[in-house]
Formats: sequence, C-alpha cells, structure tokens
Amino acid sequence: MRLKFYKLTAAGNDFVLFYNISNSRKNLKNLAMKVCDRHYGIGADGLLVLNKKGDEFYLDYLNSDGSFAFCGNGTRSAAFWLYKNRIVKKKEFFLNTESGKLKIYVKNKSIYVGMPFPSFIKTNFNLKNKFDFKKISFVKVGVPHLIIETKNIDKIDVVNTGRYFRDLKELGSSGANVDFIELKKIDGDCAEVFIRTYERGVEDETLSCSSGITSSFWALNKLYGIRRARIFSKNKEIFMIELNDKNAVLTGPNRIVFEGEIRL
Repeated sequence: MRLKFYKLTAAGNDFVLFYNISNSRKNLKNLAMKVCDRHYGIGADGLLVLNKKGDEFYLDYLNSDGSFAFCGNGTRSAAFWLYKNRIVKKKEFFLNTESGKLKIYVKNKSIYVGMPFPSFIKTNFNLKNKFDFKKISFVKVGVPHLIIETKNIDKIDVVNTGRYFRDLKELGSSGANVDFIELKKIDGDCAEVFIRTYERGVEDETLSCSSGITSSFWALNKLYGIRRARIFSKNKEIFMIELNDKNAVLTGPNRIVFEGEIRL
C-alpha cells in the first residue's frame, strides 16, 4: 500500500501529515512509530492524521513513540496545510483535536490558534529538586507542562535536566513536558521570553513547542500580569501570543517542506 504524505515544520518542530486515511488507534500508533523514525522512516517529532467528516475536520496527533497527545504546533501546522491547499478558504474555521474544538484564525496569511484554556495552573510550585530551581509552575494546556524559570537558559542541559524532572512522582503517573524559560524583558503587560522544551513522547529537546509556550504564558500571566508576549524558541524563531478576551491566541512560523509517497 502506498500513502501520500506531507512533511511540515513549525519553527523546527516537524511533522508528517496524512489526509483522509481511516485507521484504528492501534494502527495509528504503529504508523507513527514507523514514519517518524529518522533512520528508517520519513523522520519527524510527530504524526498528524487529518480527516474530514461532513463539514468538520478532525485531527489526531501522535508523538514519535506512538502516544496520543495534544500538540499546538501540530494543530497550527494542520490548519496551515488546510488553508494553503485551499481545502478551507474561510478566514475562520475550527479543528477538532484531542483537547476539544479549537478556533483557527487566518490573518495576513498567518495562522492563529485559540489555544485550549488551562485545566489547572499552579504557580510557586514547591518541588524539591537536586538542581535547586525555585521558580517553578505546573500548568496543563491540553498536556501537562512543568515550567522552570532560569537566568541562564543557554547553559541548561535540557535533555538530561528535562529527563530528570519529566517523571518526578509529584507530576503524576504520566509525567510532564518540561519547559525552561528566561524572562528577558517586561514592559507593562508585555514580555519578551526565551524558551527551551524537553518534550514527553519525543523524549528529547524539540526546537519549539506551542503548548509549552502557552503554558509558560499562563504562568507568567498569573505571576506578573503578562497579557502579550514575544516568545523566542531554541532556534530563535518568534512566536506571538496574547489574551483575546479570556483565551490565549498563538501564532508562529509554519512551512510545508515537501510531499511524497511512502510504501507501507
């Protein structure tokens, strides 16, 4: 069997997308592990499976280890692909995701996503750790994120430090993604922030993570009253996020890299 695929990237967080394929969750898990393999497959951080049912679009996201999750970059990438290929021509539409039905906005050819509202926010999280980090928050925006504020983000060993925090018992049985942030500047309710993320399911540092950006934004909102932010990912790509009413709306880079067929 041959399937057409599309390789997408969102500031270096890369995905393989399939459109309108029917598969069981077990088959999708196997598909994700096969196509995301960087040595024997196409190579990606995650798999996007996008289906249209009636007038609705449904998105399944799987990490490279085959686990289902919510992915903000993946959601924005799927929306970008739909609009770029003129499958959707409206400036506002919806995507059904693991975290509910999310509103997509198109402005000046850029994709904006109304991100899920956090199901919990815990700032000043008292988490004992061998690194003696003290400014820690725990936020869930679709998936759980531990947010650690630091002053020397470029010197952080994200993989080993993130792996240490990922499975701490205080974070629950499934663990959490781990985000390291450095607050560069605050001007009123606007901030400039650098972020690096250890991503659960990928089990490595990824070049960007929208749910991590959004979780960090909500922590900064509660701690410092931030309502708008410019966020710089590891490779210095720029994301913009702001509160629109009570919802956080996020935009960032998207690109279709190539397309092809894979034999399964």
